[in-house]
Amino acid sequence: MIFVLGCLHFDDDSIIGHRGFKSVEEMNFLMAENWKRAVSEDDTVYVLGDFALKRPSYWQEQLPGRKILLLGNHDTFMTKDAGFAEVRETVLIRERNGRDTVSCWMSHYPYLSWPERREGCVHLHAHCHGNSTQSLRGYPGPWRLDMSAEVWNYTPVELTTAIQAARTRKSGGL
Repeated sequence: MIFVLGCLHFDDDSIIGHRGFKSVEEMNFLMAENWKRAVSEDDTVYVLGDFALKRPSYWQEQLPGRKILLLGNHDTFMTKDAGFAEVRETVLIRERNGRDTVSCWMSHYPYLSWPERREGCVHLHAHCHGNSTQSLRGYPGPWRLDMSAEVWNYTPVELTTAIQAARTRKSGGL
């Protein structure tokens, strides 16, 4: 299966107050446990940036699955070299869903426009930590969706679930 989640901020004690955790250890533990319950070694996870402030290699090794990092503004050279299967800026993927092909544009940052938007492609991003508009006003077609960790109960989300949420304008722990 394919999963997606962004803005994990492992080992980032500057974000715990915003997230309501008492300590960075509490936050790290919850996110790691949620990841391990959702993702198996055979799965792929698109990490939409801001993976870990410290010890990115440690976290990359601790969490199951093949991980593809889409660079965020807090990802350093250490994160880039942490052993991810791929490190990219953006990605456009197409998944077969019965007779249909579903397109999804992913990045760390939200875009106002993206490839294949008018053909039904949804945009999954992070960076906004739940403070973004879920759809673009005035556009009756495909939507974008904030996949920041706090929006999704700090748990990787199946790609098909995220795409459906973007199309129906729902988010957060579906």
